[in-house]
Amino acid sequence: MKRRTTSAVPTVSALVDGSGPPGAAAESRRPKRLINKDGSSNVAIANVHAHCWEYCRDTWTSLLEMAWVCKLLLFLSLTLGSVGLFGLLWYALALHHGDLTRTPTDAETGATVPCVVNIVSFGSAFLFSLETHATIGFGVRRVTDACPAAALLLTLQMLVSAATDALVAGVVLARLARPSRRAGTVRFASNALVMRPPNSERGASGAPRLLVRVADARPRCLVGCSVSGRFLRVSPASGADGGCGDGRFVTLEQRGVEFTVDRGGRQPFLTLPATLTHVLDGRSPLHGLTEGGLPDGQPFEIIVALTGVADSTGAVCQARTSYLPSEILWDHTFSPTMSLLAQGGFQVDLTQFDKVLPLEPLPHFQV
Repeated sequence: MKRRTTSAVPTVSALVDGSGPPGAAAESRRPKRLINKDGSSNVAIANVHAHCWEYCRDTWTSLLEMAWVCKLLLFLSLTLGSVGLFGLLWYALALHHGDLTRTPTDAETGATVPCVVNIVSFGSAFLFSLETHATIGFGVRRVTDACPAAALLLTLQMLVSAATDALVAGVVLARLARPSRRAGTVRFASNALVMRPPNSERGASGAPRLLVRVADARPRCLVGCSVSGRFLRVSPASGADGGCGDGRFVTLEQRGVEFTVDRGGRQPFLTLPATLTHVLDGRSPLHGLTEGGLPDGQPFEIIVALTGVADSTGAVCQARTSYLPSEILWDHTFSPTMSLLAQGGFQVDLTQFDKVLPLEPLPHFQV
């Protein structure tokens, strides 16, 4: 799937009428969308600092959604902070027990037994704390049975280091195993199509149909899939003076768009590419759509979402995409992707997935 990236999140006014800052004339002419083609959100949440405590309370989710750079810096700070803190405690214990003032003669005669052998400075205490945290074994520095406080401190550091390592490993594995990784192999066609059904299928209304093609690039396809769609339209809010940043307050209209798969049903079988169909009849939010857009001339956006379960992990994942009016083609059909092999099997050529074929133009084509 072709991924669309933007250098900045569009302002609210740009989403409504394409306007923007004075120095962004070229940027304002680009079509804006609420959901990017790759399914990511194109909406910025402002004034989050007032709800920071809620983010801190949901620590696990915040850690998973944190950027990798921030995550690695946090883990590094957590590890170094733990090792440094226990290094200070080991140094304080050695200082309190008098281990730092032991002479070589005391060490040879065994007149006094230290809590930890060979801790003579903060540097050696830090190294001993690092060895304990990493559980790499004890060399020249080791705990003795001379003072119970050393055994208690050693046990406490082992528990803290185990909890820290478990947190780091759990967050990394959970981030790598996110269902969104699996959803990344689900592809939507870059364009949606509007077609008039054949004469034998028109019935009384003869309503055209909106077509969207979807495919799963993995051999083990998603199971239990369901398809949903939303019609989104942003318009200025009446009586609103201003909003965050340089935009103004708006209202978002949402309406459901019902899709069926090919000739019936709402659960696609993604072993082969499937075509999602929406009838543009009087119940459709796209009723009255022409090649120039809706009758009121307002921009809109169609969100298509496919939800399924990965049979290898059992995780629920969702793949999304969006279509603007400029990405809806008229009088076209999708190029075939499936062919029959000589051995008797079938082959799907994904290089043909986004290609469309023109049909004979239909004059005055309108819903």
